[in-house]
Amino acid sequence: MEIVMGLVKEGLWTCFVIALFAILIKYPYCNLSQFIALAAYIFGYSVLILKIKTMSKLLALFFCVLFSTSPLFAQEEAIFVSEAKETKEHPRLNVGDKASSFRIKDVRGNNVSLVKILKKNKLLLVFLRHAWCPVCNYRTHELLENYTNLKKHGYEVVVVYESNAANLLPYVKDLNLPYPIISDPEGKLYQTYKVEYSLAKAQASRTNKKMLAHYQKGNKLFGGKKYKKEKKEERSTIIPADFIICKAKKIEIAHYGEYIGDHLSVKNLLEQTISTSHGGAEHKVKTNVRF
Repeated sequence: MEIVMGLVKEGLWTCFVIALFAILIKYPYCNLSQFIALAAYIFGYSVLILKIKTMSKLLALFFCVLFSTSPLFAQEEAIFVSEAKETKEHPRLNVGDKASSFRIKDVRGNNVSLVKILKKNKLLLVFLRHAWCPVCNYRTHELLENYTNLKKHGYEVVVVYESNAANLLPYVKDLNLPYPIISDPEGKLYQTYKVEYSLAKAQASRTNKKMLAHYQKGNKLFGGKKYKKEKKEERSTIIPADFIICKAKKIEIAHYGEYIGDHLSVKNLLEQTISTSHGGAEHKVKTNVRF
């Protein structure tokens, strides 16, 4: 009986390890170094603590290697290739295209209408990711610090997040954001303005120096505060985008990011605006960045 129970335990352990590594290989944010590190940890744990027999460890290791070199792993590689191809062919709005109208309530319950905004101002329409995202927090502070300057030069700002309103509202209140914030968890506006979802670009962002710098600064700007995240948001592949919509309701600038945190430069936008108003004369703008 003891022999049978021992075999059952060994078999269950082997199945557990195989299933775990199969899931990890499929998981899009697990790179090779993480895979190896976790493999070493599990087998080290089995030797020192669980004292799993050698044959079972070797069997589990064999199947892990088999999985990592099988079509399952190749399928994951194919996902990256397919996603990269999709990125190149991603349909985009272009300069001169007509901007789609929208009339929607922001997280404070106020109506936000594109037509109404364009009667007085141009619109800087910004698509971010989530309230808890440090990179988005960095961009939010940049917009907040320069909002007065943007308004002075004829721009209104509207920012769209994928976070739901309940999770987004505490963040908006904490920063006392003066411009409309729209919650779009269903992604309707993202789809309307053809905002990109790219696994390949999201992956590449993890090693992008600018993104990492914005992540660190944005994380500090939270000041220790944490905002709720939904589980599905952790695997979001949204790549931010910015649009300038002129009073004629046409796209004047369409900026689609190449990585998470790649946004239209506020400084360049203001310099270009002032230069145009001065007949093309070069004019340097000092943006308000105190972080």
